[in-house]
Amino acid sequence: MDRSPHHEIARRRMKMVRVLLIVAIIATLHPTLLVSSECKDDDYLELIVKASGSDNLYVADFSTRFIYHNGDVKEIDAENISGSIRIDKSALLDVEFIVICHKYFYCGAIDVKESKLDRFDAYSIDLAPFHT
Repeated sequence: MDRSPHHEIARRRMKMVRVLLIVAIIATLHPTLLVSSECKDDDYLELIVKASGSDNLYVADFSTRFIYHNGDVKEIDAENISGSIRIDKSALLDVEFIVICHKYFYCGAIDVKESKLDRFDAYSIDLAPFHT
């Protein structure tokens, strides 16, 4: 069966939408998002990633992706050896979701508008580890 390039692009986008919906549903059903201090003058958001069930176990070397309103996806190249990254809040204007993934944890998603990230200088998300 011959598939056109347009068909392949549409198939990939639908797959991305399904994955994003699953991540969003899991994040909604497992409310582990924590919010801290309101932002005053800082134009940056510190995104902190922790292992669920632990107050002091931070997840380092995670990947961060922005999902834009138009469906585009951009991987954010930011060093996160300490379990957190700093994001310029102006970069979030057209972002619908932030997706955080790690090879030993389930992915987590943050709805940028719903969580009102622009109001905070730090935001924490807990990722659940895979169980063997």
